[in-house]
Amino acid sequence: MSLFPLSGLFAAWLALAWLHGLWRLMASRDGNAQACYVAGFFMVAVTVRAVLPHEALTPVWLPFFYSYAVSGAAAMLWSISALRADRHGVRFVGTEPELAGYFAAVLCLHVGIAATTALGRGKALALYIMLPPLMTALVYLLYRVYAALLRRNGHLGWLALAVGTLAMPLAAIELARVMVPAILRYF
Repeated sequence: MSLFPLSGLFAAWLALAWLHGLWRLMASRDGNAQACYVAGFFMVAVTVRAVLPHEALTPVWLPFFYSYAVSGAAAMLWSISALRADRHGVRFVGTEPELAGYFAAVLCLHVGIAATTALGRGKALALYIMLPPLMTALVYLLYRVYAALLRRNGHLGWLALAVGTLAMPLAAIELARVMVPAILRYF
């Protein structure tokens, strides 16, 4: 059996995840978040250009393939202006729960990958680079949980942030351990 239909499905998932993130950003009408997203795109493109200087078009198409990297850079910039921490958790000032949940989920992914890379001997970072469909699926699931918590409570508690941050890379490692051999065996 060929891997072509499955790779087409994964490519469609990446395109839909990128379009969903862009739609979430445009629907919020938050000019600050939109400017942070554009800056995040250029940050990723410049980084890719510095790492791969001989690949002419890679800085153009790679940020679309790794949309969670662009969203992560945007979330980092955006959190400087919108995130307020107190003893109960984190509040997002002047932001709708869906956008705040999306950026919080992407930020938790990146903090979790950075925190567990040394502990897991680089497995989480390798999965971050090698399995974009898995990373976008995990970000989407955490985004839905965080958006629901923000709609209900108005803030994200420290426990929810800690669990989301640690669960992202650990879930990616475990899912890849189970799914990759199954995909390679049956397709």
